[in-house]
Amino acid sequence: MRITEYLPLIMEDLLNNNEINDFSSIYDFCDFIDTREDCNDFRMISLQRLYIQFNDKLPKDIKERIKQTILNFRYWMTEPGNDNMCYWSENHQLLFATIEYIGCSLFETEVFTNENKLGKDKIQYAFDRINHWFNLRFSTGFIEWHSHVYYAEDLAALLHLIDFAHDKQISEKAKIITDILFFDMASHSFKGNFALTHGRSYEKQKKRPSDADVAPIICDAFGFEIADYNPTHFNSIFKYRLNYEVPSIIKDIAKDDSEVIIKDQMGFDLKDIKKELDLNNDLDRFVLWQMESFTNPEIISHTIDMLNEYDLYSNKFLKDFKSISNPILRKLGLLPILSRVLRPFTDGVAIQKVNTYTYKTMDYSMSTAQSHHPGECGDQHHIMNVCLGKDFNIFITHPSTPYDDDNEYLSLSPNNWVGNGRMPHSVQDKNINITIFKLPKRKAFLEKELIYKTHAYFPTEEFDQYDLFENFGFMKYGSVNLALIGKENLELLNENELIQKGKYTIWITEVTTNNEELYEDFKTRIMSNPLNITENNVIYRSNNTKYELRYKNDFRINDEVVNTNYLRFDTPYLKAKRYANEYVIKYKNKSLRLNLKAQIRNEEK
Repeated sequence: MRITEYLPLIMEDLLNNNEINDFSSIYDFCDFIDTREDCNDFRMISLQRLYIQFNDKLPKDIKERIKQTILNFRYWMTEPGNDNMCYWSENHQLLFATIEYIGCSLFETEVFTNENKLGKDKIQYAFDRINHWFNLRFSTGFIEWHSHVYYAEDLAALLHLIDFAHDKQISEKAKIITDILFFDMASHSFKGNFALTHGRSYEKQKKRPSDADVAPIICDAFGFEIADYNPTHFNSIFKYRLNYEVPSIIKDIAKDDSEVIIKDQMGFDLKDIKKELDLNNDLDRFVLWQMESFTNPEIISHTIDMLNEYDLYSNKFLKDFKSISNPILRKLGLLPILSRVLRPFTDGVAIQKVNTYTYKTMDYSMSTAQSHHPGECGDQHHIMNVCLGKDFNIFITHPSTPYDDDNEYLSLSPNNWVGNGRMPHSVQDKNINITIFKLPKRKAFLEKELIYKTHAYFPTEEFDQYDLFENFGFMKYGSVNLALIGKENLELLNENELIQKGKYTIWITEVTTNNEELYEDFKTRIMSNPLNITENNVIYRSNNTKYELRYKNDFRINDEVVNTNYLRFDTPYLKAKRYANEYVIKYKNKSLRLNLKAQIRNEEK
C-alpha cells in the first residue's frame, strides 16, 4: 500500500468508530507531505481534516507531528523555496488557498516556517485568493468545465471551507459555489452519470462513466444507486462533510428524465483576456495559469515575468521555460511574435471559453463543446460525447502522441484517447452531431508526431448488436440506435476503435430510439440520407432537416445560422447572463436563490 493511502483508511476507521491501535503510519504520511511533491495539497486537505474533525481521537504525539507539517508547508508559489508542486491549475489554486487559510486559522500565533510569519499575518492573502476564485466561478463558471475529475478536487476544498472556516462569510460563499457546482452536475448528468464534454478528462473516466472521480459523489448526493467509494481516493472526502447538504431542488433536477436541452458558457478566451482581467493585478494574472495558458502569444510575456518574479524555473513542470527567458527578447517585446510564428504544441494546454450543449432524453444523452477552437491542439479537452449509461460512452478524437515521451510528467496527455492532436469543428443539434477534422501538413513545434487518422471509441463488446458498412457504423444498445457516418470508410480495430484515415475526415453521429424507429429501419434510413461534402463544407439531411457546417465558419439548420454563443446559463431551470449578480433556479414548485455578493442562499418549496 502506498504511503498516500494510509490516511484516508484511518479516517474511514475513525468515521466508523473502529478502534485503532497503531497511528504510526501518520508519521509516514506527514513525511511524504514534507517532501513537497506534486498533489501534496490534496493530501494536506485530508491531514487537516483528520486533525480538526477527529482531534479528540488522536494521540498527543500524532497531533504534534501533524501540527509541524502544517507549520512547515509551502503554501503558494510566491513563497520562498523550490519544489515540484503544481500550484496553478484551477483546482490547485483553490486547494492551496484553502489549506493556507485553514492552517493559519488553526495556528494564528504560531510561526509558519517557510515564510517565517505568524499565521495571523498570512491569512489575509489566502482569504483574498479564495474570494477572487469564488467571484470568478460565480460570474464566469469553471475553467475546467464539467470536469468529472477536477470537480472532485474543487469540492474537497469547498467542503473544507464550509466545515472549518472561522469566517462565516467564507463558509457561506463556499456553500453557494458548491450549489452551483452541484447544479452543473445535476443538470448535465444522465441517470447519475456525469458524462459529457469536459475541459479536462482522462482515458479511464472518458470510457466508463462509472469510473469518473465524481461518480460516487453524484450517486451519494442525488440518491442514485450508490457507486462504492474507494476509501483511498480523494473523492471520499464527501463522506466526511459536516455542514453541507445538496438543496432538494438540485436533487430533483438530477432525476428529471424529461427531454431537455442544457446550454451554458464558461471560462475566458485569450483574445479577450485584457478586456475581462487586469493583468497588472496578481490575482487576475494567476487566472491565466488557472487556464493552463503559458506559451500562447497573448500571455507568454506574462508567463516569463511571473516565472522570473517568483523564481519557478526549478519546478519540473516549468524548467523548460528557462530556454526562452531571454532578456533581449523580453525587452524588445519579441516573445509574442516568436510564439505566433512557432505556434508550439504546448499552446493546446490552454483551456479557453466554452459553449456547451447537452441534449438529454430518458434513453441517452449527447453533448458537445460547440465550435470549440477547431484546428488547435487540445491537451485534455473532451469535445463530444454520447452517454448510454454507466457502462460506456461513445466519443470521437484525433489521437496524439505526447510531446515529450521521455518526461513522465508531460507524457500523460494528449495521447491516443486523451485530448486531441488537433481539435475538430464539432457542433450539435439535439440528437445529431457533425464533427470535422482538418489536419495540417506539418507538425507543430514540439509535436512528436502528427497522426493522419481520427477515431471513435466504439466498444463493440458492450453492444447488443453492431454493423459496419463501408463508411457507416451502427450499434444497438437497449432501446438506443446509434449511427456513425464517415467521409471515408470506417475500420474496426481491437474491438473498440473505429478509425477513419486521412487529413480531412468527417464524422456524423445520429441517435434515435426503438420508439422512433426499429434498428433495421434506422440503418436503412441513415444510409439513404443525402450527404454532400466539399473541401470546407458538410451538408447532411435527415428527417426533412438540412444541417450544414462550414469549417471554422457557420453552423446552419435549414439555411438559418445557429447561434452557438450562449448565456452563462440557458436551461429549463435557470437562464442568466454572464456576470449576473444573482441566480434563481426553478423546477416544479421549488426555487433556489443564490447571490454571492449578498451571501444569499435561499431555497423555497
